[in-house]
Amino acid sequence: MLRMRFSDRFTTSLTVGYDANSNDFGWVDTKYDTLMNPLILFGRRDVTTISNILNIKYIFNTKLSLNLRGRHYWSRAEYLDYYKLNEDGNLTSAVYPEDPSMSFNVITADLQFVWYFAPGSEISVVWKNYIQTMDDKIRITYRDDFVNTIKAPQANSFSVRVLYYLDYQRVKKVFT
Repeated sequence: MLRMRFSDRFTTSLTVGYDANSNDFGWVDTKYDTLMNPLILFGRRDVTTISNILNIKYIFNTKLSLNLRGRHYWSRAEYLDYYKLNEDGNLTSAVYPEDPSMSFNVITADLQFVWYFAPGSEISVVWKNYIQTMDDKIRITYRDDFVNTIKAPQANSFSVRVLYYLDYQRVKKVFT
């Protein structure tokens, strides 16, 4: 994790994760013959996963803050060989006519404004953006997949949450 603190009020952090699994085995499909007996297929695949998280936080004063969190998750699985799962649990070589290779992307952005207006009480205003793509085309580069995901339809949400602390002793005195 890379963290930069520009002042007492302004902080950023970047977390980058990379994982590469070569010759990983995973389920591909289940087919059925005419007697409805299952044919379970596995594949040998190379799986690459990259995750980036960017946090930017600004504190206006002791009662107001703004936080932006952006995340991009990319995972790609490229299948190399196919195998049939036998009843004894062993795998034997098989032919699979389709290519289940895939690329999965998720981009999220969360912007949160928090105001602590009384002890134990806050108002939180949050905007969230979500983009997801799953593609059976393995693009050449990480950048191509990222650009393709940015162009995909987005889901946005906006919420306001109010938390208010009630002092039981004060409320009790009002009603007695």
